[in-house]
Amino acid sequence: MKKFLIIVSIIIFLGLFSIRFYRDYFQYRILKQEVNRLILEQKNLQQERERLEKLQEAGSKTEILEKWARTIMGMKKEKEEVVLITPINNINEVATTTKIISVSSTPSFIEKTKKIWYDFLRYFKEINKINKRQ
Repeated sequence: MKKFLIIVSIIIFLGLFSIRFYRDYFQYRILKQEVNRLILEQKNLQQERERLEKLQEAGSKTEILEKWARTIMGMKKEKEEVVLITPINNINEVATTTKIISVSSTPSFIEKTKKIWYDFLRYFKEINKINKRQ
């Protein structure tokens, strides 16, 4: 009977451990994707910064400013037609998502299970001590 309870306890413990492992691995994958997205966003922002610094260096030239205003802002000279072609997937635009991971002060399922497990072990140790005394 004791061996049966020990085996059942071990099976339950392994089941709970595997659930916890799966949840941690799933969270790890989400965080890894978030890190990769942020790295990509950092690279894009760095490229944009370099582009803006080059534009700032050349900003005193009126031709460059005029060309920039005409192309980016959609301005045109008199009797001039402007055709803007925008790509479907703009490389400079990065879709951003924000994930909020909340940490609650209430004990999680695993913490509760761990407490039950240790209480369970403590109970059997006490029973074992009582049986040894008799």
